[in-house]
Amino acid sequence: MLAILLREPAAGELANRLAVSGDVLISAGTLSEMYIVASRRGIFERLDELLARIKPEIVPVTEEVAQKIGAI
Repeated sequence: MLAILLREPAAGELANRLAVSGDVLISAGTLSEMYIVASRRGIFERLDELLARIKPEIVPVTEEVAQKIGAI
């Protein structure tokens, strides 16, 4: 999502994929990191607007899940 807002080279393809995808899931941890980066890049409000349009399901991250992901 940040790639779209920052108009990185793959932004168009990513936007198309989001447009045709069904449910969008995002972990609470990733969401937090996106907001940190967006705030530092001055695009916090734009990220908020994009998330409002996409309406992703926010998936909680427990310590157990975080450890499993970290072990991959």
